[in-house]
Amino acid sequence: LGGWSGRGRWGRAVHPGHRRGEWPGAEGQRGGEQRVALDDGEHQEGEREAAVDDVAAPRGGSREYFFHSSLSNLINESAATKQNLGEVVQVATMRSVRLWGCASARPRELVVRGLRLHLLEWGEPGRPALAFLHGGSAHAHWFDAVAPAFADRFHVVALDQRGHGLSAWPRPAAYATEDFAADLLGVLDGLGWERAVITGHSMGGHVAMAFAAWHPERVRALVVIDARPSIPEERLRRMQERARRPPRRHASREDAVAAFRLLPPETRADPALLAHLAEQGVAPRDGGWAYRFDPDTARVRRPADGWRLLDRIPAPALVVRGEWSPILPRDLAAEMVAKMPRARLVEIPGTYHHLVLDDPAAFVRALDQFLGELPS
Repeated sequence: LGGWSGRGRWGRAVHPGHRRGEWPGAEGQRGGEQRVALDDGEHQEGEREAAVDDVAAPRGGSREYFFHSSLSNLINESAATKQNLGEVVQVATMRSVRLWGCASARPRELVVRGLRLHLLEWGEPGRPALAFLHGGSAHAHWFDAVAPAFADRFHVVALDQRGHGLSAWPRPAAYATEDFAADLLGVLDGLGWERAVITGHSMGGHVAMAFAAWHPERVRALVVIDARPSIPEERLRRMQERARRPPRRHASREDAVAAFRLLPPETRADPALLAHLAEQGVAPRDGGWAYRFDPDTARVRRPADGWRLLDRIPAPALVVRGEWSPILPRDLAAEMVAKMPRARLVEIPGTYHHLVLDDPAAFVRALDQFLGELPS
């Protein structure tokens, strides 16, 4: 997943049946463009800001409540002015206000090898363990629309990996795959988990693959979400060069949220979910507002070569790719599955790299079926 340099390009949401740049009910927006947030893949680290719909997230009250994208359509349909906007918002609230999964989570911190790590926790201890790992420059809230679906049967956590979200930044900076994997081992120990299902998206999937090879006795099953086993050397070099640019500071929280952009630029995600991720991903820093990740996560990133590890993963494995993902082509995913002893491939129709955002319900169904087939 990519870093947030302030120099990314605008993302455009693409829905089936609409050409790029079009959006149902988007009349009156700049060029018909719906401004949304995207979670980057490994290939564009260090170059993203994300955009969010200007009216997607209300101010005041609980931050966990956000409006559905229909709010934008209601405003357009009603030709809302400042005088009647409140009435439109009230109608939209009754129709489509939602409570994101983090509202039911228990925030928790663990200290692992001297580093403070933050996580979101659902379900009761003692149940089968399920861990979610986000991608680069993202945070634990990436799984707010999927993790709670398993809380009735699993003890679930979504981890802010080192240097991301509310977790601490290691000093000196240390962002090798081995560092992320050692943190995960410490988290499992801290939670009292002997074994867990490890689920990771993009960079998180890369970490999950390495962990499953290095610590097979701790992995009940592995789920790799649109992630490659390795980053090509030239791509890694470009990523690190982009990350050396000075991080951008925004004058206000609103400015930082409005500038939130990701690459690759395609998504079908609900703008309300993307706005929620943007809101959760900014923090005051150095007299301005910035994104919740350490720029060194890209500058000194040292990914392991996962291709050499795949045949060392004995656990049942599910590789999930988005049908239209530019990050994990179908032939590459098939090659990964062929190298893992007990792996299979699932493709989520009509989704891109950010498939847990594009179609959370379809991902939940695929994961639920896989988990239901695991031996107890």
